[in-house]
Amino acid sequence: MPPNRGIMSGRAWSPGAAEPPHPSRAGSPPATSSLLRAAFYLTALYVFLFASRLPELMAWRLRPMLVLAAVLLVVALLSGRLLGVLETRSGWLVVIFVGWLAFVTPFSRWRGGSAQVVIGFLKTLLVLVIMTALVQSVRDSLRLTYTVGFAMGAAALMGRLVGTEAGGRLEVDVARGTLGDPNFFCLYILTGLPLLWLKAKHASWIGKILPLSLGLLILWSALRTASRSGLVAFVAGMLFLFWHIAPRQKMKLLVVGAVVGAVLLIAAPQAALRRLTTWFELDEIPSAQTEEEQTSARVAVESAQSRRYLFWQSVLITLKNPLVGVGPGMFMEAEAEKSGLEGHRGAWHGTHNMYTQVSSETGIPGLVLFLWLLGSVYHCLTRTRKLAAAGGGPQHQLVRDAALYLQVALVIVLVDGLFLNITLGGPLYILAGLALGLEAAVRREWAGLPVPAGKVVRE
Repeated sequence: MPPNRGIMSGRAWSPGAAEPPHPSRAGSPPATSSLLRAAFYLTALYVFLFASRLPELMAWRLRPMLVLAAVLLVVALLSGRLLGVLETRSGWLVVIFVGWLAFVTPFSRWRGGSAQVVIGFLKTLLVLVIMTALVQSVRDSLRLTYTVGFAMGAAALMGRLVGTEAGGRLEVDVARGTLGDPNFFCLYILTGLPLLWLKAKHASWIGKILPLSLGLLILWSALRTASRSGLVAFVAGMLFLFWHIAPRQKMKLLVVGAVVGAVLLIAAPQAALRRLTTWFELDEIPSAQTEEEQTSARVAVESAQSRRYLFWQSVLITLKNPLVGVGPGMFMEAEAEKSGLEGHRGAWHGTHNMYTQVSSETGIPGLVLFLWLLGSVYHCLTRTRKLAAAGGGPQHQLVRDAALYLQVALVIVLVDGLFLNITLGGPLYILAGLALGLEAAVRREWAGLPVPAGKVVRE
């Protein structure tokens, strides 16, 4: 069979063509098929609202999202796809990790508080369960990937419209919102950047305008947050992309990156640039021209010092509670108690490191499970790229690019996780849902395509 044909359908397929029949729906009655299609569009709406954080600006906030999630879960149950997350190894690891969180909760310093944290985490995981349950084809998976990219572009737009600048840093300080921290806001919108690039790469000239415009908005907004951790994570993601693309694409990336970077640096506020370049102790900072600039530099240094202190405290708490930790969400309480016994005031902040957050709150076994989960999600994207590399058609190239750009977004999150405590929230589980859904759809539709051994072909 030629490599550019739909393996299960026996006919050619391209992103703009009609969707090939899915094996699990081949014998489904029209009513069931129509229900699943309607459910997918509701899923896209749910994912967009969840990823964009737009409901945080609305008075109705959470309740309609829960109602929509409940409807989608019922449809998934009726279609027999509710446990679609278990089709992959990564999905099983998610379930095992949740089980470990439930296991350590009774040993928490505050069981009620940890139980609330775990319940909140389960609400976050709804998006992963829904995405893997109701994505019926590769085409659906790609559409959801674009949806997440546009949603995070909308979050960047929201930051520009309703955000404020405090201390020279852009933040979205909405009541009970989740994007109030400039560092987290920067990470969140940067995650959508590779997904918008993916859309622009495979769109017509007119179709490139919106994703590229939102991509520039994301870069500008991220720069205005003056997030040093976001800068490090973004550079790591770009180095990863540079390594995995073909030589002719490397030159294009360098040229475009240099031009866009120069324009952004010229237009960026001096306060943001000064913070981004402040990495040393106070006595090593050049004298600022104004008192405001000096204060901004001092705050940047104190922030770095605080992060180092919290990191080592989380390591010490891990070593003191190696098996079950201090309980999900209980690091701040444990650090404050430890500081009180030592005769000084607690910091009352999170770990600013998702890896030591897991180890200190759930023990070393929890950290092992979490790292295993992260590695599994990363490698499922590598497997998808290998499978797509076995074909030569445009749909195979598109899937290969999708897996690569999802990996770029994942690398950004994993690196920024060294500076933020985002274990039980943030964009990580959105990316996991996209990765798992794409792998499962590819394996269903391309079941007869052999997976080549060795390295993945560079794009």
